[in-house]
Amino acid sequence: MYALKPQTAGLKVRLALYLRSLMLGLLLIVPTLPTAAATGLTQSVEVLGESISYTLPEGYCPLEESAERERTFVAYMDKAVGSSLKILKIAVPCTDLSAFRRDPEAGYLQRYVAVAEVGLDRRMIKFRLGTTLYLKLLSSFKPTKLEKAERRANKRLNDFGDGVRDLKFSYLGDEYGFALYTGSAMLKRHELSDEMMVRATGGTSLSHSVPMAAFVYDSSGELDFKEMSNLIVPVLKSMFK
Repeated sequence: MYALKPQTAGLKVRLALYLRSLMLGLLLIVPTLPTAAATGLTQSVEVLGESISYTLPEGYCPLEESAERERTFVAYMDKAVGSSLKILKIAVPCTDLSAFRRDPEAGYLQRYVAVAEVGLDRRMIKFRLGTTLYLKLLSSFKPTKLEKAERRANKRLNDFGDGVRDLKFSYLGDEYGFALYTGSAMLKRHELSDEMMVRATGGTSLSHSVPMAAFVYDSSGELDFKEMSNLIVPVLKSMFK
């Protein structure tokens, strides 16, 4: 067991800010870590002087920064998750991306994988105390009331005319070297008449001392949580190998 020093206890509070940001899409426990799915393109991002690589699920294509609509979608997600996460890349099923590019009226992607840098106390810095302590601090944060997280999320989403309610969240463990979470929320988008359930599964750990996260979102209702975990766990394993 670790005895937390005052400065370390402060880091626990900072990490809690990250978790509240991540809660925009997380719940429902997957009983065991699923079998890895087939993998696809290997990508990399430059973060705090480090090159961090990861492998996308098979059949997923990254959004292009040079395309305005795709860049706008990444900016929307970055705004939605709050200042403790910085969305770096988003990838979607290649078939969905082709349809999105063909149809100028298609404003929403229903399923995507996001890669993000995790901020500590809203600052993007390295965590130099090691993966073991990072995961220990995360595991000790078990929120029970999410009203504050919902209010903050709605304040951010209101800029787009969107809103969220019934936020749910669960921590699954970290025995594989990364903290794994899952959750759900009801999302109201301005261009749609009905609410939709957004489900997500994702995780976080350190890569070259940089706090990183990857998660999969789905609002199509076509994936169960085992299938979502099959998508995201290989991405996490490739990032935190």
